[in-house]
Amino acid sequence: MAVDYSFFCENCRKAETIWKFSKKTLNDCIRRKKIQEAKYQTRIMALLYCTVAEAYFLKIVHTPGKLAENEIGEIMQTAKNGISNAWKKCLEIGLDKCLTEDQAHVPNVKSDVEKLIDQYVFDPAEIRNKIAHGQWENAFNRDSTAVNLTITRKIEELDIAALEKNKFALVELAQIMTDILVSPNKAHIRDYGKCIRELEDELRRRSDWSIETKQSKLKARRI
Repeated sequence: MAVDYSFFCENCRKAETIWKFSKKTLNDCIRRKKIQEAKYQTRIMALLYCTVAEAYFLKIVHTPGKLAENEIGEIMQTAKNGISNAWKKCLEIGLDKCLTEDQAHVPNVKSDVEKLIDQYVFDPAEIRNKIAHGQWENAFNRDSTAVNLTITRKIEELDIAALEKNKFALVELAQIMTDILVSPNKAHIRDYGKCIRELEDELRRRSDWSIETKQSKLKARRI
């Protein structure tokens, strides 16, 4: 017996609520200039970010009447080799249902959206996997025989401004994926170009966001 879709929707809403609560906690640390506490909370939010991504992913995959049981099974099987691969498999299956005379559309969308998946699902999951296994400060290689300096540096450099930009892009990615599944030949075709342009414009607007600009904004709100 299938799980009622409302449960997946409820998980997404709860994930968003918890994200907002954690963001409020972090903002309070920044406002009070509690630098170390802000770093701790930022790492917690990096972990939380990936749980938000997975909540959206399950909601997308279980959109009522859009994927056959065997297609869902194939996607979830692919997830065993990494959640980003499962997103890409879902994208592939969804685009197979897209019928358009523009022969360049499907390959272009596939290329564009896979890049978004790499940036907003794969890269954050790499850090999440280390933190989830207790590697809060020093990330190790697969066998824990050496420090992975690259990921260790990424953990140290985690920044709430970057996480917020990623979170915005993640939600837009989820909407693009949903449009592909729900309406591959209408809403997706109609809205895809606009969604991508708006996403690029907003990320460009946020390109100079940093912890310093966030501190300034929070300070201004108190005046």
